[in-house]
Amino acid sequence: MGKSAPKAPKPVQTDPVATARAQGEMNLEAARQQRALNMMEQHSPGGTVTYEPTGRTIDGVEQYRSVQRYSPEQQALHDMGTRLAQQYGDIGERQLGAIGDTLANPFDLSALGSAPTLDEGSRARAMDAILARQQPQLEQARDQRRTELAAQGIAPGSEAYRRSMAEVLNQENNLRMAADAAAGAEMLQNYNLDVNARANRMRELLAERQQPLSELLALTEQAAPTSALAQAYQPVSQVAPADYMGAAYNSAAMQNQANQQRYQQKMAAYNSNMNMLGTLGGMALGGLTSGFGTAALGGLGGGWRWGGAAPLPR
Repeated sequence: MGKSAPKAPKPVQTDPVATARAQGEMNLEAARQQRALNMMEQHSPGGTVTYEPTGRTIDGVEQYRSVQRYSPEQQALHDMGTRLAQQYGDIGERQLGAIGDTLANPFDLSALGSAPTLDEGSRARAMDAILARQQPQLEQARDQRRTELAAQGIAPGSEAYRRSMAEVLNQENNLRMAADAAAGAEMLQNYNLDVNARANRMRELLAERQQPLSELLALTEQAAPTSALAQAYQPVSQVAPADYMGAAYNSAAMQNQANQQRYQQKMAAYNSNMNMLGTLGGMALGGLTSGFGTAALGGLGGGWRWGGAAPLPR
């Protein structure tokens, strides 16, 4: 009876729940090792930082706390700074109460009066003052021109007289325009002086209001709490957990690959053997049929011998 064909191997499977649980335990152990490596005590002239168990656990993991201690000298300075900060805070609190009424009232600009404006009246007065100072020279210039015309025999009312006196009037008009410009510049200067004076007074009022606030801010800054001795915890060492999950799945994959290869090899051998048996069977059947004669084939019912010459005795 022939040998049966090889059966395909069953796949090797990894239990995902057990694998995940094992990986979680390895991760937790790596975390414990990493914490242990990173909890390095610190010792310096300013003090120490140590780690102590709290007696509590979270998910089975023991908890620790960092304990910071100053050196005796730094502890004395810290205590003194705390006392001073408390005193600054007390003063600032009293200061805040003292300026509470001031802050409760809105900033009032009524003490400054109305805002400055350009005063056309001051401009007119300035112009009148300038012309009043120049009036004697104007009158003297007119009298001198009349005298000169009279000496030349030019009668009043004549064309020559009018042209000569017009020159004097043009000079007076030029003087008036210059006086008006000077009066406008003086008006603008006075306006700028009033604006600057108002701005200075406003700055003084703001300073009076803000100075107590600035002092309070300085006091509260001095009263601010001091920072801790040590810096925030920063992990230094990193411990990578073993990749159990990857190893388990890789191992199963490798076993399946090896089993598949062995199965393919057995199938190849089986197919080769079956092919060889078929070939041999065909060859034997061909030789058997070629050795029989016609007569011998006719006497197969009563017995025969090899060679086909004569039937065997019954």
